[in-house]
Amino acid sequence: MTSFNISIQNMTCAGCAGRAERALTALGDTQAVVSLATHSARVDTSISPKEFQQALQAAGYPAKIDKVMLQIADIQAGAQADALEREIIDHPSVTAASLNRVAQSIWVEFIAGTATPDEFLEIIERAGFVGQVEQQGEIQPIRNIDFRRAILAALLTLPVFVVEMGGHIYPPIHAFVHSRIGMDQWALMSFLLISAIMVWPGRAFYTIGLGALFKGAPEMNSLVALGTLAAWGYSTCVVFAPDLLPSDQHFLYFECQGTGRCRD
Repeated sequence: MTSFNISIQNMTCAGCAGRAERALTALGDTQAVVSLATHSARVDTSISPKEFQQALQAAGYPAKIDKVMLQIADIQAGAQADALEREIIDHPSVTAASLNRVAQSIWVEFIAGTATPDEFLEIIERAGFVGQVEQQGEIQPIRNIDFRRAILAALLTLPVFVVEMGGHIYPPIHAFVHSRIGMDQWALMSFLLISAIMVWPGRAFYTIGLGALFKGAPEMNSLVALGTLAAWGYSTCVVFAPDLLPSDQHFLYFECQGTGRCRD
């Protein structure tokens, strides 16, 4: 058996970690311990990394993918180059590879923690070429992306939160919006701002959460998705179809949806 330490994405609660662990151990001849704290898994298995990556993807918790560009000296179009590309693609840790004969380089995507660029360089050398690492890094710097999404969600939510919640602390805020903007116009603006959060920075919570819900395995993302969709749906009905609700129940809850996205 071979041991790997892999990073796992999309885990937000103990239930997520449990499902990812069960997805791995269900493959057979595999032992796995998933850690929510480090978003990683220790896997002892005799199956290929591609197989357990497929299982993790099906469960909604894919392993992190790394990418490396290898420079290959004097490689030309021909059967030898095609054979080299196929051999790298067939590597058990490689999810994708593309050989650029003009630039004399090959991009390789592989499951992080299951291989190193040196292994691909050995393949290149066995094929009769000389290679070197030109560029390496994660395809997507997940933490940086999450941080930017959180900042964007906060900026979109801030005006809605300040007006709706700040107005309870300092009533002149509501008076200012009522006199300078108009409550109907403000309701539409709130709808647009919060809908933008759902479509862009908060989209992943719905794709992951609702996906888990439809599979019959709800988790924390599912709870957040249902709660914020309920707040958004009710508020949207108030804005565009108020006659469907009693006249004394025309309240907006867009700030609940927005702050839920920022908090996550």
